[in-house]
Amino acid sequence: MQAELDQSKKWFPRGKGVVIPCLIDLSPFRHAPGPALARAKWPALSERPSVLLLSRLHYKKGPEVLLRAMKLVAQRGLDCNTVLAGSGEEAYVDSLRKLADEVGLKDRVLFTGQVGGN
Repeated sequence: MQAELDQSKKWFPRGKGVVIPCLIDLSPFRHAPGPALARAKWPALSERPSVLLLSRLHYKKGPEVLLRAMKLVAQRGLDCNTVLAGSGEEAYVDSLRKLADEVGLKDRVLFTGQVGGN
């Protein structure tokens, strides 16, 4: 971190910088569990590659754009899953399920709900 501060002084010699240590404990992420837990819970993930949206399901996040894009991916012959991992208002999530069906991806879209922990 100090090296980055020293480097920035080349570009901003009169700037006042400070190094702030990371405030988040990253130790739980040092040894990720791998895909086995997810594949055990959602077996369809083992069948083909997946594109993951890990987010609150809200129109601001654009999951509709992803679903429509994945339709184009499927039309080009690429066989993969779309995983929407997150929660949202029930009516909105239902509208996403309907869109997945409308674009012909019903069997290729997985709604996991909120995902936490390992």
